Amino acid sequence: MKRDDLAAEIMAEPAAEFDLRRLRRPKKAELIADEIRRWIVRRQLTPGDRLPNEREMIGQLRSSRGTVREALKILEAQGLVEITPGANGGARVASIAYESASYQLKNFFYFQTLSWQQVYAFRLEVEPRTAALATPFLTAADFEALESTIERCRSGQQGALPEAEHRREEARFHYIIANRCPNPMLRFASHFVNDILADFVRYRNVIGEESGSFGEECVCAHEQIIKRLRTRDVQGVLELMEVHIRALGDFLSHREQIVAPDLLMAPRDTGAGRLAWAGRGSELAGEALQATGSSRR
Repeated sequence: MKRDDLAAEIMAEPAAEFDLRRLRRPKKAELIADEIRRWIVRRQLTPGDRLPNEREMIGQLRSSRGTVREALKILEAQGLVEITPGANGGARVASIAYESASYQLKNFFYFQTLSWQQVYAFRLEVEPRTAALATPFLTAADFEALESTIERCRSGQQGALPEAEHRREEARFHYIIANRCPNPMLRFASHFVNDILADFVRYRNVIGEESGSFGEECVCAHEQIIKRLRTRDVQGVLELMEVHIRALGDFLSHREQIVAPDLLMAPRDTGAGRLAWAGRGSELAGEALQATGSSRR
């Protein structure tokens, strides 16, 4: 084949072979949105703080009204700002909810192939440290809530609680502890990995016939962890949580090798047996993070 013919054949191949996204230049509105985001961070603005009004932004950014408005819409869609119409309205820094951030991460992992070993390797790195840091900050109300999860799990083992509710109480134990971790990154990571696992256990019924032994492992481990939490034994909590997570990881890795992609965007029941978006795990984590925010004000 002649060189000219070969070149013509290559150029005639479907455009889908090229990743054109790498070639696209950012729109001016996207660049301005990035600059506004940096401006918010540099000034250490917090949720509720006002941004400059539209006229000031147009002057400072040397851009048109339409471009500035488009940039603010980008930031609004990302959850970073909220825009209120009217004479007394304008743009303010927004508080990004856990559910919103979690959903975006789930969208990312939807296109990944995750093994149970990978999920639990991450959990093993994050959650014991999270629990250890949380130990000095747990309150009497937290201990009461932790004990309540164990009582309800015992009821679940006796068949007095629906299995889905039983699994939820097992997960809630971990959310309550992580809720008191002073490190926001560890707290978020712990909530997120438990969110994924809670959804997977509920939607795929991965535990199956071995629900009894799984539940007994959770109850026994949780009882031992609470004892160490009450004595503020940071090292003991870390070690017991490591043992507990290893045990659960071994159990679930044996039962299911690959995390199903549809799990991470799993619909939740909107009627009898149909599911709506975002699992109860996300709701529990969101509630926990909100509680942390309100308790620290």
